[in-house]
Amino acid sequence: MKKTLIFLLLALPGLTALCLNLSCSATQPTAATNFQNPVQTVVGINYTFTFTPIFTATPTPTVTPTYTPTGTPTPFVTATPWTGFSSPSGIAVDGSGNVYVADTGNNKVGKYTPNGLTVAGWGTFGTKGMVPYTGPVGVAVDAVSNLYVVGSANLVTKFNANGGPAVFTSSVALLNPQAVAVDGGGNVYISDTGHNRIVQLNASGNLTGFTASTAGTGLLSLVAPITIGSVTINSAVTVSGIAVNNGIVYAATQGVSVNGSGYSSILGFDAASGATTTIVLTGFANPSGIAFDSSGNLYVADTGNKQVEEFMPSLGGFTQIPLAFNNSNSLQGPKGIAIAPAPTFNIFVTDYLAKTVIKFTP
Repeated sequence: MKKTLIFLLLALPGLTALCLNLSCSATQPTAATNFQNPVQTVVGINYTFTFTPIFTATPTPTVTPTYTPTGTPTPFVTATPWTGFSSPSGIAVDGSGNVYVADTGNNKVGKYTPNGLTVAGWGTFGTKGMVPYTGPVGVAVDAVSNLYVVGSANLVTKFNANGGPAVFTSSVALLNPQAVAVDGGGNVYISDTGHNRIVQLNASGNLTGFTASTAGTGLLSLVAPITIGSVTINSAVTVSGIAVNNGIVYAATQGVSVNGSGYSSILGFDAASGATTTIVLTGFANPSGIAFDSSGNLYVADTGNKQVEEFMPSLGGFTQIPLAFNNSNSLQGPKGIAIAPAPTFNIFVTDYLAKTVIKFTP
């Protein structure tokens, strides 16, 4: 995939700015030359009511990363905004490319085609019934299109592939969960933010994994002071985004407390034991969403730095790859991120400050 994208850059020297603004010059690729259908706008989601967000949009500092990007920038030449949202946060993509958005301010979860057309909704005015609480924040979809939602009622709720409620009862109490992820075996991982921990549940909702954790099976505590393998947490951190890949659970942590670093970090933990891996990435400013593509590349919605960063697996760790659209000023408050499967590999980012979902297309 990377070689193909690099070839595109060499073959299209006129795209020096990568034409990420929808109002860019005539050098922007037309719909006929883009790798997508003509732009379609998300069907109106124009509901009028009052909502108090469960998170505070406090300005975050800009941090200069401690790592140096290497390699050739990945050319995402088209940025298509979907509008009609209110403080969108979590986002997920299923195996067919459908996109699920936790539309926090509108108290709903929406399902959309890859081009932004509404398919279904859960919650206020949704076509598939009510999400049983306001303020959905995190969403995830498993291999058979079951949908998982976490939000302000401190619940994790499951919907089946047809959109109806599915039986899933968590065996542990949550507090202000911010994100949810599912692995290939149906295990569910939740960033239990209010408890400063990661929770792992099996397909029935019972605690599983993290067997070496002092907090007990299925509970990985990040409450300071604590040392887990190579990671020392000296003061309180906030667990935000979460993802799982090849048996490793990755958590975006906001704080300045990991191994003495002055930056927020991405930490990796073995899903079975809870021990840390050798992966500890720092240099972020309040990262929120994290996601993997099918090649194992890691993407981070670096909220405070108003950009998305990509890392490729390298020697047991990760090496950053520059992403060209980070220089487009197209992101104000990136929060959630999801990667579409092959063949498109589109990147979908929620921007809770701009109240949009942005589709980046190679």
